[in-house]
Amino acid sequence: MTARRFSLALLLVFTAFVAACSGFRRADESQPPQGECTQNGNSVNLLWDSSVTADSSLDTSVAGYIIKFGRASRTYTGEVTVTVTPPHQTTTGGSVTGLGMGTYYFAVTAFNSQGESPESNEVSQTFTQCGAIVNLIMGK
Repeated sequence: MTARRFSLALLLVFTAFVAACSGFRRADESQPPQGECTQNGNSVNLLWDSSVTADSSLDTSVAGYIIKFGRASRTYTGEVTVTVTPPHQTTTGGSVTGLGMGTYYFAVTAFNSQGESPESNEVSQTFTQCGAIVNLIMGK
């Protein structure tokens, strides 16, 4: 086979492949797919700075943190509690597992015997396939 015929054959195969794959595109490319992951759910590992007192020392009264998550910004439908065991660390983290496809929003609160803190800044993650594990760092 000459180089020209080989190039033409390769071009035809590539064109057929692109044409076949284009049928799988969503009508609205800006929206991530939504759906549940039946076997390999997605996971998010969150990391944040521990609560501090007014003088910037670790707040040892904190008993734990609550990771709040949901599919709409500031509308949380799920929670994961992370218990703190002494000695308190400067950085704390927790995980949310079993997430489906689509966008999820996350915030964290601290709690102690007197109640719960306001929610942290929010972070988000969009999953377009199942089985992903993502590490997110929460900002202040």
